[in-house]
Amino acid sequence: MERAKDATKKPCNVWSCDRKIRKSCTVTDLQSLKTEGAKKLSYLDPMDELRIVSELDGTEIEDDEYFQLLPQFPATFLLLRRNEQWMPSCGNGSSTSMCGDLCTHRCSHGSNGRPSDAVDSAAISGLSDRAVYLFGQLCTEEAYKQLLPWLLLRPADLEEIVNADPDKLELLLPRKVIDEIQENSFRALSDYNQAQQAVQILSLYDKAATHVKQNI
Repeated sequence: MERAKDATKKPCNVWSCDRKIRKSCTVTDLQSLKTEGAKKLSYLDPMDELRIVSELDGTEIEDDEYFQLLPQFPATFLLLRRNEQWMPSCGNGSSTSMCGDLCTHRCSHGSNGRPSDAVDSAAISGLSDRAVYLFGQLCTEEAYKQLLPWLLLRPADLEEIVNADPDKLELLLPRKVIDEIQENSFRALSDYNQAQQAVQILSLYDKAATHVKQNI
């Protein structure tokens, strides 16, 4: 009988919202997953304030019948607390560097993933709507995986980002994310200015060469 009982247990991975704490357990049903997960993650929250979602796509698991019919185990879940929200991982299941800081910030603030929705830019004295919009675009999942968004920005937009007050932007984003966006924008702006100077030098050289040829 004990062997049959053990056979009903399902191996599960239960992770914190930011994916930094990862535990494993074997459970028989959804409620035991929530109970064991809270214990493993040292959560003291009331059980009715905890939610279990799929780590892959954020689907909330609400009833045991669905849990029992999941096609594959071991399965990985996030155990979310009251104000936490699921967001995609940043590749290979990790939440590191800029992505991890953004995930942690959103989890702790309950944001839906769009900084411009969390705080009205008009309430942030000294920040333009354009600056808030640009930071919102550059902190998305796609943007911080590649440098292309910075390369496509106009110099005026890059200057807007570089000159924005990071202290005021902390109402929208974690400081490390703000610093990284501004550093990337500064590098992109510097590269643009260097390229413009190179073009001007080449243009002057071409004019000088043409002038020499005409006087030979």
